[in-house]
Amino acid sequence: MEIALVSFTAAGARLAVEASQISGMLEADRRDLPVTPIEGLIGLPPSGKGRRHCLVLAAAGRCIEVSGPVGLETVDGAVIHPLPPLVAARMTLAGVRALAMAPSGPVLILDLRQLHHRYDQANS
Repeated sequence: MEIALVSFTAAGARLAVEASQISGMLEADRRDLPVTPIEGLIGLPPSGKGRRHCLVLAAAGRCIEVSGPVGLETVDGAVIHPLPPLVAARMTLAGVRALAMAPSGPVLILDLRQLHHRYDQANS
């Protein structure tokens, strides 16, 4: 089974989400939807460096602001693995669900729907 991933960076880390969670992408300065920087969702300090893009969440009508480059790649499901127990026990980034050993290199896979739900609960 192949899975499409949208990849991006945050604080030098390569991250991705399932493409099914994203309905589009906007330039960061051309948005008209509520925006949340990815760094705030996963527990990293804000990053104003580099070109920023907004990934539109398919179900929420909101944007997640990420650093580029933003890419789309398809990976075989066999290269996606749960976090090893030692890594999972020490993981400080919120929302990390798996590790993919993609052809372009390792990438941490996030669940944006779960992250945004937790963000909404904390800020309501």
